[in-house]
Amino acid sequence: HEAGELAERSSAGSYFEELVDLQSEIFGDHANALFGRENRMAEYAIARKAIVADSELSVTEKNARLADLEATLPEPLRELRSTMNRQATVSEVVEQMRRDGLSEEEVFEYRAVEFGEEAAERLAALDSRRADWSRRLEAYKVERDEIWAQGLDPRAEEHALELLREEHFAGPELIRARALDGIDGDTRP
Repeated sequence: HEAGELAERSSAGSYFEELVDLQSEIFGDHANALFGRENRMAEYAIARKAIVADSELSVTEKNARLADLEATLPEPLRELRSTMNRQATVSEVVEQMRRDGLSEEEVFEYRAVEFGEEAAERLAALDSRRADWSRRLEAYKVERDEIWAQGLDPRAEEHALELLREEHFAGPELIRARALDGIDGDTRP
């Protein structure tokens, strides 16, 4: 409750420091055990943002300071950031490979080198599920737009759309398709 009030009355620049003080005030010696890791990542993010935003620094200076900042993180957090950065880099490379027309076999081989064969298989399966979703969604949208173009009364239209959704989707996908229709409804013909 007090953290919520603190957010309302603090400036953006002082909020984090005041929050850490509040944690110590309420939880005493246990505050670090409860919030230490989260606070360390917040400190890191604040410092990183300041370095990136500093227009006085050259790209080389920014990179050096960012590397120094990264080195201040505890090993588990450095490993976590390293893993996240590696995953992002691999995703970017895979996107570029696909734009360049490389085959899915080549994408698989690259991922297997980077993450191992089991992970590459899981990623290929995920790609397949996503491609299947995209195909079904596009087919659904074509048929949905045809229903919209018929000029049905709202109840008949919604009934037809619901039947169409159930034809193309199941389970949680139905919820997602309904939500997308709500978004797409703004661009309705």
